[in-house]
Amino acid sequence: MRKRDRVLFCLGVAFGLVLVIGMLLAEGQSQPVVVFAENFDRATTETFFTPAYRALKTDPSKPMYYRTGGSVAIEAGAVKLGPDGGGRFTVGNTVPDKASTATEAPKGELDLSKPYKIVVKIVALGGNLDKKFQVYVNNNTTSAGNSPAGSASKVYEKPLGSLNAGTTVEITPNVFSPEAFIQLRVESEGIITLDDLLIVYLEEKK
Repeated sequence: MRKRDRVLFCLGVAFGLVLVIGMLLAEGQSQPVVVFAENFDRATTETFFTPAYRALKTDPSKPMYYRTGGSVAIEAGAVKLGPDGGGRFTVGNTVPDKASTATEAPKGELDLSKPYKIVVKIVALGGNLDKKFQVYVNNNTTSAGNSPAGSASKVYEKPLGSLNAGTTVEITPNVFSPEAFIQLRVESEGIITLDDLLIVYLEEKK
């Protein structure tokens, strides 16, 4: 990525973050402490899973995002999951080739040791609307039990038909870890397009 492109990318992420924080403030909430923010504006399907697009802070040679299954594509500045085999990817997993188990999860680089909220915008829905959109913490598989947190690692699960395009999903998990990662997934035959992923602490910025 050229210097000019890196600058434009950083500006795009910052602008998207300002918009999301602005929405939170408009709802009467105090300014949050940001753990992670992504607006996907400069992503492409070809570059999304590369460190050239976005690297781990703890290891610049590794990408921030890993596809863990199914179909994941970038369309018009948003990330589309499904329909072929569903679609899922992780954010902040530093050991992507290692599957999480009931006794051990790969190390992540997100500090989710304090109460936090995951916010993501739903852009579009399609496919089999009986299929579910799911979010996991410290679990890179499709089974909720494959994590030291057990079934609690699946912090969100809703049928696509119960969701609405243009709305924002807010999740307040009860899974805490100073070395965490998250996984976003749609089940096979489902389609969901997401944008403006944000993780913030629930405490106010000081």
